[in-house]
Amino acid sequence: MGMTHVTDIATYSVDVITLFGLALAVDYSLLMVKRFREARAVAADVPAAVEYTAATAGRTVTFSALTVAAALAGLLAFGDPTFTSVAVGGISTVLVALATALTLIPALLAAWGPKLKMAHRQQAEDGFFGKLARRVQRRPVLAAAGISALLLAAALPFLHVNYGLGDPRTLPQGSESRQVALALYADFPGMRADPVTVVAKLLANHPRIAAYAATISHLPGAGAVSIEHGLHGNVSAIDVIPAGTAQGATARHLVTELREHRPAFRTWVTGQEAFLTDFNSTIAQRLPYALAIIALATFALLFLMTGSVLIPVKALVMNTLSLGATFGALVWIFQDGHLASLLGFTAFGAIEAWIPVIVFAFAFGLSMDYEVFLLSRIKECHDEGCDTNTAVATGLQRSGKIITSAAFLVIIVFLGFASGQTLGIKEFGLAMAIAVAVDATLVRMILVPATMTLLGRANWWAPAPLRRLHQRLGLHEAPAHPASLAGPSAAKAPAAKVSALADTSR
Repeated sequence: MGMTHVTDIATYSVDVITLFGLALAVDYSLLMVKRFREARAVAADVPAAVEYTAATAGRTVTFSALTVAAALAGLLAFGDPTFTSVAVGGISTVLVALATALTLIPALLAAWGPKLKMAHRQQAEDGFFGKLARRVQRRPVLAAAGISALLLAAALPFLHVNYGLGDPRTLPQGSESRQVALALYADFPGMRADPVTVVAKLLANHPRIAAYAATISHLPGAGAVSIEHGLHGNVSAIDVIPAGTAQGATARHLVTELREHRPAFRTWVTGQEAFLTDFNSTIAQRLPYALAIIALATFALLFLMTGSVLIPVKALVMNTLSLGATFGALVWIFQDGHLASLLGFTAFGAIEAWIPVIVFAFAFGLSMDYEVFLLSRIKECHDEGCDTNTAVATGLQRSGKIITSAAFLVIIVFLGFASGQTLGIKEFGLAMAIAVAVDATLVRMILVPATMTLLGRANWWAPAPLRRLHQRLGLHEAPAHPASLAGPSAAKAPAAKVSALADTSR
């Protein structure tokens, strides 16, 4: 609610940010609780376990929150009030989730810790996720090529995407506004398309207006043309009903023609299709800046975390593949109408124009959330002295259950919104569910182990100047070694307790 004092709030932003806040709360809570249970499993007392949790999982959560906030900050580059409101609200939600994870959750663990079941102790590489990583590592080229090809194939429908805004058919089927609009379409076929309106700096009864209206009527795609009367001021308006639908190739071509071939007097072209054209143009112009903000911020944060140049680049490429598959599925389902009867909607040959931008920012943020979870455990094992293959298998075993559990719960939340009646929220909910499912399974479980295996020692490469920069500015963590936190000596040396904790998921 505090955001209402800072900026205007988009109609769908409350739903979107609520979804996202729930997703982050689930992720961070599960991660913190798992680390606490690991500490308790080696006989650590509750205060020592809480301290270890804050020092390890707290670091991971902080990096995750910063990368998610960086992804959402890209929305600010568009300069659109709708995206700005979502960005400000989303970043605020991330910061609240971070503050909660670093303060409230440790406090609750300290109070309720003795009641939590301890984690089982087993060899990391012998668990399900460790074995999965080993299988992938035996044929890394096949795994990487196969998953990449699958994601690229899933992205193909996005090549023929169409965008729409404000069509009555996006409203719930029981909506009075939808029913009235459809009734008007049926009884008055000429009203199937909203007019493209040309506003001129001349009175409606001026001869040049009538002549211009006659000229417009001969343009390709122009249907009925009428001059509005009774307007106040020295202006006039010509309504042009495009042939076909309000939003489509014909209406778009008509808007382009009216803007490129203007009369001698001053005119402005507006209307639903004109607004959609301007909206898409703004997105296309500002998208490179948004992508640059997201990519540079993500690269910097992952570099500070890992000290590697290739790992951040690899993460950006894999996220792009994952999001491409998500957008392809979005077009295939909602624009092309597949699964329309199952999901309870009417396809109208387009997807909501704001959906890809919002889904990109939020899905990218969640993808980096899981990437940080996985990389933190891989790097932890690598810092202990493991070779890359062992670090990948161990890291996946240590984090795989958390990633899949968190993803499963988040998917349930998003599918709840996908079952709603408003088409825009349905599109967002299902797209986010698909993005999380693809990322948490195909990307994190198969593509990451395969690519890191192929890169080998090069995973940790960085130019000498950047290595020195990381040594000065990067965050470092003492390696974890198998030992117990229990006993008086551990109580006297809390710092040693953190570095001596064994990871109980081994």
